[in-house]
Amino acid sequence: MADPILRLSRLTKTFGPLKAVDGVSLEIHPGEFFALLGPSGCGKTTLMRMIAGFETPDSGLIDMEGRDLTPVPPHRRPVNMMFQSYALFPHMSVERNIAFGLVQEGMPKAEIAKRVTDMIDLVQLGGMAARRPDQLSGGQKQRVALARALAKRPKLLLLDEPLAALDRKLREETQFELMRIQRELGTSFMVVTHDQDEAMAMAQRIAVMRNGVIEQSGAPHQVYREPANRFVAGFIGKVNLFDAKVLAVAFGRTRLALTSGVEINIERSDLAVGAQATLAVRPEDIALGSANAAGLIGEVVDAVFLGETSQLRVQLPDGAIVQAARMNARASDTRQFMRGDRVSIGFAPSAVRVLLS
Repeated sequence: MADPILRLSRLTKTFGPLKAVDGVSLEIHPGEFFALLGPSGCGKTTLMRMIAGFETPDSGLIDMEGRDLTPVPPHRRPVNMMFQSYALFPHMSVERNIAFGLVQEGMPKAEIAKRVTDMIDLVQLGGMAARRPDQLSGGQKQRVALARALAKRPKLLLLDEPLAALDRKLREETQFELMRIQRELGTSFMVVTHDQDEAMAMAQRIAVMRNGVIEQSGAPHQVYREPANRFVAGFIGKVNLFDAKVLAVAFGRTRLALTSGVEINIERSDLAVGAQATLAVRPEDIALGSANAAGLIGEVVDAVFLGETSQLRVQLPDGAIVQAARMNARASDTRQFMRGDRVSIGFAPSAVRVLLS
């Protein structure tokens, strides 16, 4: 992999008693689509604003291709930011909005005209150059803001909740547009979002943030299938968490007992006998069957049809809820479970992720 285009080292920012960003270190590579994901108030926007130059870190280093950006003002950084509100000038046309930053830099008019035309073509807004923002839909405004941010050809584009103002269908369509544009330009994108589906759909790599700290980073499938802790497991997608105790460890395998008494064996040998652990199992890995089968038994309390899938919630005797997801088109599994059905719950040992924190 190429050397990082951006490297953050031990970056920290406080606001009074609040430590918004607490010693964050991460790297973004050339041409990478990177997502910073976390709940509201976790520090992700503050981190982005420090990269853009709108906030000054208390300590740490912002390095871009070997240059310390910490003392560099925002307009001198090879970074641009697309704001959640889009911040378009209402009295300016689409063309003039896109050209604004280029005019401020004193670029020759002919070059500005070509750059603006290229950007309008890139975001597929042909024929709309003369319109004002109040004559555009939400999706079109988002494209104008994106074109304006890209017109200066930044090495890194920062996007703060870029799709939050769009309805669900348009948001999904725009995800593919952002991915297309990013691939065509080869510009590094860093998107900040609290929407896990959005981050996993668009990004090549994601980092999950909580309380100013990066909890885990990696490829979306890695973070989803191998969460580092309970927080990541619960924040990225839906998950079932089972408390368990380690009974025995031998020959590369571990035997654990759930609180219900059900025992399972997994291929892992680094756990201590007697240790408490949490087992994470995704809903799509839960198998439902006849209530006379061995294992966990519960009652279906909710069954929701969602087209391609059905989502079921099964209540165990101790009151705990297990979530299960079933593909409706699966020819070999045609049984439909209804509310009130008693069912067995099972999962393969390979589907279990053991969490110790």
